[in-house]
Amino acid sequence: MQLHARVTARIAYSFFHAGFLHALVNVYVFLACFFIFNLRLRHLILAFAIAASFPIDLIAHYTYMAPTVGLSAVCYALLGSLSHKAVKRFAFHAWVVAFIALPEIIHYIFTAIGFNVAAVNTPLHIYAYILACLIPI
Repeated sequence: MQLHARVTARIAYSFFHAGFLHALVNVYVFLACFFIFNLRLRHLILAFAIAASFPIDLIAHYTYMAPTVGLSAVCYALLGSLSHKAVKRFAFHAWVVAFIALPEIIHYIFTAIGFNVAAVNTPLHIYAYILACLIPI
């Protein structure tokens, strides 16, 4: 880790560490949550606190990479906190679980054919979603 990186690089990395499509989906989900459910600053702060409270030491023994707390973890925390407002809760949870599982499935497919693709943020996404489902913000 570079200790003397510019502040803008440190902030931007959390949002663009996985590519343009990843960033586009994150921004879409974030704006959808923000405008559809009329979120306030306290919701965003609490969602970030949930995402940032992930105990990295739990998975440090299983992977060589540490997860990054980016906008996707905050989005999963927002989705978890908004899940109680969903009309069709089962369908809502099923879609979120599918989006959590999709990167992991892609990871295993690419690993099986010989590519080394890291899917280190899946435990972070699961943690943020479940914790936010349990702690309404």
